[in-house]
Amino acid sequence: LIERGDGVESEVFQDNNMTGLVESVTDPKPAPREVVRVIAKPIDTVRDLLADLSRIGEWTGHRTIRRFSTGWREVRFNGDIEVACESREDRVVYRWGGDDNATEFTFFLESQGYDTRVSFDLSSFDPDRAAALSEVLEAELLLFSKAVGEVCCTRAHDAALARVDAHAHAILLR
Repeated sequence: LIERGDGVESEVFQDNNMTGLVESVTDPKPAPREVVRVIAKPIDTVRDLLADLSRIGEWTGHRTIRRFSTGWREVRFNGDIEVACESREDRVVYRWGGDDNATEFTFFLESQGYDTRVSFDLSSFDPDRAAALSEVLEAELLLFSKAVGEVCCTRAHDAALARVDAHAHAILLR
């Protein structure tokens, strides 16, 4: 790179600039450790909607969850999968699959005055999965905030909806 500035003549190559450029291109962005959204609603309101499986399709890519006589199931092309949700004081836990091969996703809730901090810990996922999940979860939590009654920017909503729609399609094909 050519450095032009005080005390440097035109066209003098600065080795440390090239090193910085190479590092910025080759060093991968660190995997996100957590997805967080603060929602301007009380914790009870947030928890109630977050734990309502009948409304999960409003804000996630899980749009084919249905209640059957045996419980909740997500309808997929390659076979339905059992879905359960457990609500606690400070979290909402979703479980996909049966006891032997269940996958759990936990949203942590923290009251911050009138607002509620919703977070999802990504540290247990490998970096590639954490990066992909963070994009989806950020979009889903934006849609969730709108479903719970917050006002959001149309452009941000549309971008989040497009991201979640793509995720919904991928889920259906699983």
